[in-house]
Amino acid sequence: MYPTKKQAISIHKFNHFLAKWNDTYRKRGKGSPIRFAPSF
Repeated sequence: MYPTKKQAISIHKFNHFLAKWNDTYRKRGKGSPIRFAPSF
């Protein structure tokens, strides 16, 4: 099964958020506040 176009976009946005969160965690030792998380 493959995701629909809408699902693929949401997955991409979520992965982008996770990458930024991980980068912030590595730099500061803690993640970004949840208020910066995108709403899906």
